Amino acid sequence: MERKDVISLMKLITNVYQNFEVEDPIKIDVWHAVLQETSVEQAQVNLMEHFRTNRFPPTPADLIRAEQNQPLSIYEIQRIENERQELELKEYHEREEVKPMPEHIARRLEQVFAGLRVNQDES
Repeated sequence: MERKDVISLMKLITNVYQNFEVEDPIKIDVWHAVLQETSVEQAQVNLMEHFRTNRFPPTPADLIRAEQNQPLSIYEIQRIENERQELELKEYHEREEVKPMPEHIARRLEQVFAGLRVNQDES
């Protein structure tokens, strides 16, 4: 991240948190040194999340937040679980050969359903 990107982020922070100061060049230099290896996009995403969930201004660490350090939301956990189940089902279908139902079972089911229809018609 470039120095100008850090300044832009800090100005955005001042619009949400009035007690946050940007004018101090040393503060800008320190933030730039800490954030220089963070992508602007990731910092912006983390900043927006911080705006939604915190009433105090962020620190550089709040903008860096590595994915592994962030607690997963219930929706992320559900999404991961659903993806895992879909992969397991796909793997099962690729591994197992699905065969047609044996003829004797098909005939028996047909008899059972025929009996159900007769009973429903009598009701």
